[in-house]
Amino acid sequence: LRAANDYDSLYAKSAEDLRPEAARLYADLQKLEGLTPEQLEAAYMKISLDHNASMIRSVRFKTGSSDVSWKDLTSIKDSITTARKDSFFLVVGYASKTGNSENNKILSAKRSVTIASIVKHLKGGIGTRAVFLGQTDRFSKQALDNQICEIWELRK
Repeated sequence: LRAANDYDSLYAKSAEDLRPEAARLYADLQKLEGLTPEQLEAAYMKISLDHNASMIRSVRFKTGSSDVSWKDLTSIKDSITTARKDSFFLVVGYASKTGNSENNKILSAKRSVTIASIVKHLKGGIGTRAVFLGQTDRFSKQALDNQICEIWELRK
């Protein structure tokens, strides 16, 4: 319910709705489709250095669901409570390439807003946005492994 109430304030429909540093990160993440796991790891390391950012947590979702397990909630809490107070968080949602692309976009947006809402409330209400990056097989050939949200911390 909290995530539904936060949707309009947290979901960025495009890079233009983001802070400049988050928009640059988003743009770099868009370029990573089709990389091997080794190339993706190297790209994430480069992004971390270039943006003073790190992907601090990845959350997988069951097919058709935007629910977060207690285990994932605890791991998100652990990650956020150890983060810098002045950090900005960008929650990036992905969908598998199975199913209808428009439905996947809607579901993935719900997932990213759910995670962003958790982050926002753990942080005290500021410095968090959610985006949808697209349907992907970036992380695995298995559909379930691509139904994820990544939490990126951008440090000042």
